[in-house]
Amino acid sequence: MNWRILLVDDDPYMRALITAYLTDYATTVVEFEAAEPALAELLANPYDLLITDLNMPGARCGRWLVNQAREHLADLPIIVITGDPLERRELRAADAIILKPFHPDELLGEIWDLLPERGTGKHRVRS
Repeated sequence: MNWRILLVDDDPYMRALITAYLTDYATTVVEFEAAEPALAELLANPYDLLITDLNMPGARCGRWLVNQAREHLADLPIIVITGDPLERRELRAADAIILKPFHPDELLGEIWDLLPERGTGKHRVRS
């Protein structure tokens, strides 16, 4: 598969869990704990998928990151992870929303739905 995934979550245990699970599938996972540096990385380098927590501390939360990613990388698949069931109905910019707690296979299933055989890092910044 060899996907390049950008993972953003302020919880180091959640990042470690997701990264450990996804690297079993020949996936490169680059981790960030905050939205602003993650966006800079996303705009500087090609990724196949963005996975982000929605509720993170600071002025720039996951919702901000999703909106910025959509503005600059319209075709980049985005998976949002949230613990708030109301967010599932409100956030339309994401391709998939996973409610915590979740089983890692649920995340993998969403990834396979969004990235069948991609693994190209083809999503570039729009001019």
